[in-house]
Amino acid sequence: IVRYLTEDMAQKLLSVCPDHLRPAVFFALHTGLRASEIFSLRWDQIDFENRVIRLERTQTKTKEYYTVHLTEGLVKLLQSLPRYPHGYVFTNSKGEPYGVQGYKKAFKNACKRAGIENFRFHDLRHTFASWVAMKSKDLYLVKELLHHKDMRSTQRYAHLTEDYKKQVLESLPNFGINAEEEKEK
Repeated sequence: IVRYLTEDMAQKLLSVCPDHLRPAVFFALHTGLRASEIFSLRWDQIDFENRVIRLERTQTKTKEYYTVHLTEGLVKLLQSLPRYPHGYVFTNSKGEPYGVQGYKKAFKNACKRAGIENFRFHDLRHTFASWVAMKSKDLYLVKELLHHKDMRSTQRYAHLTEDYKKQVLESLPNFGINAEEEKEK
């Protein structure tokens, strides 16, 4: 089952995340990066002046180098984080790098506290893709932001809520068919 969060659900999840995990979850929701890319991120890869992150080929699933644009909110988040000698951006409660799977238990517990079932960290990537698709209405943009090679992969990630589908359908022109209703508005 593929899951993604509404904005309200995401806010609830963030509110119950432990302090050390909250930044990584926020970062995932606003970049769409994979857990391996997030938890291997080092300070020397962040260019605050140009507001980008440069991921190395060894960090990405596609084994390609790419950049990630930083929003103002992400810049503020990153600037608020402590810096440790090991150089990793996201750290556990002891200030140490998470390691390969170290974030999973904390994330699972946060989901449980938020009342979110069967949700994996990777589903934050689905959430990002869905939010971008609904806000931009541009699947090519989603493809580029997720760094997919083809649209088939992107289509699996870009889910649209039922409310969004209804809203779009209701916005289609009536061409005077419901003229009486239009006059009442």
